[in-house]
Amino acid sequence: MSSFSFSCTIVPAVLNIALDIALVAILAPLITVHCRTQLDFSSTFLMSAAKPKVDRTNLAWDLSHRYRSFPSLQDALSWINTIEKQDVVEFSRKELRPSPNPEYAWTGKHIYVCGRTKTGGTKLYQKKHPDTERKIDTKKIAGGCPSRITIKEYKGTSTVAILDESSSHSHEIGTDNVKFTRVPTDTKEKITRLLRLGVDPMKVVCYLTCSARLMN
Repeated sequence: MSSFSFSCTIVPAVLNIALDIALVAILAPLITVHCRTQLDFSSTFLMSAAKPKVDRTNLAWDLSHRYRSFPSLQDALSWINTIEKQDVVEFSRKELRPSPNPEYAWTGKHIYVCGRTKTGGTKLYQKKHPDTERKIDTKKIAGGCPSRITIKEYKGTSTVAILDESSSHSHEIGTDNVKFTRVPTDTKEKITRLLRLGVDPMKVVCYLTCSARLMN
């Protein structure tokens, strides 16, 4: 075999091997990056699939985030009544807000605001003498009072949860707030009973005031 024939046979083979080596050198980094990307994606997917979804709408979640539980709605309302007597304040239900999503575990929120905050809506009562000056200033304060209580109800249970923000009043509480509160039914009964027994009205007022101070 002549040297020319040998060269014609070997050179193309060498060139092919060199081209293959060059192609591998070019593609190797790209293949490595692709494999790493696939591995990262697979790891992320597996981790997200293995991690359980947390339900942030149920009772357990709320109790771990500032809420406290009561056996029933009536028990919660009784607790609010106790707070009202203790601090000599009033809370009025502003609204019952239904759950925005039927899949949520909670079904509704009862939102109670301080009685010295406007609850909104149109007043049905029209003053007969709008020019008459008040003997007692209006109970509503400018800007309202931030104190509020939220009660949440849930599916499948009578247990309710309360978010207590009742201590954030922006006004005086206790005896200084008496004139801005309604007289409770049991207090009215005490007054009636004392007056029927012939107790002087001023002494009745003194008795009720002293009782309120002792509670605080």
